[in-house]
Amino acid sequence: MAPERKIFNMRRTGHTTQSIAAIFAAACAMPGVAAEPATETLSPDKRPIGFVQSEMPDYDEARQLVLREVKKFFKPEFLNRLDDVIVFHYLEHEDVRQIARIFVDELIQRMNMREIALEVDNGVIEKLAHDGFDPVYGARPLRREVERQIENPLAMKIVQGGCPANSTVTIHIAKNAIQFDIKPGASETRG
Repeated sequence: MAPERKIFNMRRTGHTTQSIAAIFAAACAMPGVAAEPATETLSPDKRPIGFVQSEMPDYDEARQLVLREVKKFFKPEFLNRLDDVIVFHYLEHEDVRQIARIFVDELIQRMNMREIALEVDNGVIEKLAHDGFDPVYGARPLRREVERQIENPLAMKIVQGGCPANSTVTIHIAKNAIQFDIKPGASETRG
């Protein structure tokens, strides 16, 4: 079924179901409908050559580019049913850094539940933000970078017994790589 047909049915009935019978309310909004058709158009390396003031288009220019691509991708019958098209700005480095911090904070909370304290240096956040950002895909690769560079090595240390409960793990940058310093805590005595 064509994407506009699926969305039309969802909009008309107010809900749609997946194979697991989850119901999604769709009476007010359809977020992300037009995100994919215009992603490449806004990419800095796909912009026209000439006197361009900045790498990223301003909001009005981005909106015009998105609307042009949306009109190519969807049929007019579908577009007439939309109230508005909202264009989101590209993520900037500070946005990606904040997202990386959120991912790391979530990991810190999970490790606290295992009685392992994590201390993560800001340089690690910067490295994750740099390595996990792509202008076309945004912050999607960031989650994988956090897993690859922090979660997986830490999990191996836990499984191998190198990071017992009550440990403090300091994660920092040394020689342009992420390093783990583990200080085992005093084991609890039962009496």
